[in-house]
Amino acid sequence: MTDSKYTLKLSRDILNEFFENEFAFHRLPRERISDLLLAQLYVCRRLRIHSIFYITDEIKYLEGITRGTRTGKERAFTGDLLKGLWKKHFYSDRFIARNLANYLSSKKGKKAFDNYAREAFSENEGDFIEEKTLNKIGYFVTFGALKDKASCSGQEKDALTGEWIIFGKCNGQNYYLCIANHDEGDQRIRNTILSMCPTQFPFLSAGFA
Repeated sequence: MTDSKYTLKLSRDILNEFFENEFAFHRLPRERISDLLLAQLYVCRRLRIHSIFYITDEIKYLEGITRGTRTGKERAFTGDLLKGLWKKHFYSDRFIARNLANYLSSKKGKKAFDNYAREAFSENEGDFIEEKTLNKIGYFVTFGALKDKASCSGQEKDALTGEWIIFGKCNGQNYYLCIANHDEGDQRIRNTILSMCPTQFPFLSAGFA
């Protein structure tokens, strides 16, 4: 595996050293985390794409190490190509705009905005829209809306969203395979997993279902 920006070969020794030296991996089982996922997290760390704590915290939640999650409950894939695998969202600051847009366009978000705007305008004392009124509305469509959405963490609906941690299950344990974007497509995700993970996790060799 190669980090293309830095043209470094990511050997297993490098990945193991990365795992051992990063506090984000504390208490996590190296033997159930794929080299593929570690390589992805290494690149995230080097290029500052995501804080890897956002991802490892969700894995710790799945492992029962911590109780908190920023996103919704894990769910099984239902499509044929990834059936047998599971997904868990992870949140990142890069997803703030997406979460705000999702919330404010939802039925719950629209109702919350209408109520907040109605209250803000009821306190408007002049004939024109006052700065304090605009500030209140501005607060809601940024921090307030994100706070409301974050308060739904752990629920299947209305929780913070982001991209996926993909994992498989075998003998009652989770095996963490990769992170993936929603728009990658199931076929590409399947091909990547089957090309890189079965050597490490033989139960994947027969497919996922």
